[in-house]
Amino acid sequence: MSKIFSRYEHYKTPFGEMIFDRQTHSLLNKETHKVNSNEIKTSPNDVLFAIFPNQILSHIHLPSWLITVSIISSFILFIVLAVLFPKWIYPFQKKDFWPVIFIELPILIVSILLHELSHAVIATGYGGFVAEIGIRKIKYGFKYYTRVFWGNVPINNKICFLLGGIAMNMWLSSFGCFIVYRYKLVCGFFVYITNVLLVMLNIIPQKKLNSDGYQIVVQLQKYKKNNLNIFRKK
Repeated sequence: MSKIFSRYEHYKTPFGEMIFDRQTHSLLNKETHKVNSNEIKTSPNDVLFAIFPNQILSHIHLPSWLITVSIISSFILFIVLAVLFPKWIYPFQKKDFWPVIFIELPILIVSILLHELSHAVIATGYGGFVAEIGIRKIKYGFKYYTRVFWGNVPINNKICFLLGGIAMNMWLSSFGCFIVYRYKLVCGFFVYITNVLLVMLNIIPQKKLNSDGYQIVVQLQKYKKNNLNIFRKK
């Protein structure tokens, strides 16, 4: 990676010009080169693979209303199709699934990648700085992640950012339903099931896996604490 990229990359962020250190995977102050103390650091030894998409994402700015509508509609559609889908797969037999089961791994990889890209695009639209998207080691295996540095943005923007990945998997599960309903292809079933499982894994608060659901709970706790402090000051 060092042969392709220089160690330090200068970026303009919502909170001033900063430097991203590709070796330590942390954001540094331009003047002092000190790590931004408000962010969680990841050991560089834990990072298996990383890409640095900010130069591309900086040209993509989705309006906040479009992000909000997309997230809400994905949840509604997901619930409706969860009721209808069992009726649509009824014609399939067990023998129909085995010939195409090998496509499950590519579907999983693409679904996770789109999940992380959704996080990144929404973070950029809400004023966050997307430093990297990658894969890192955790205690129980490995995990995809999107490293975002936030300036002074409302907590609800961060919650929308966290919901964005889940919403993407809901849209993909709906796409799987469409494939089954319209074309009667078994691969649509795998797209649907894979993304339903990803939704469940991410929406349930899991501290060990640091799931999106857990991060949403953390942000809500911060919001509640801040509101209580403001009330006490008054």
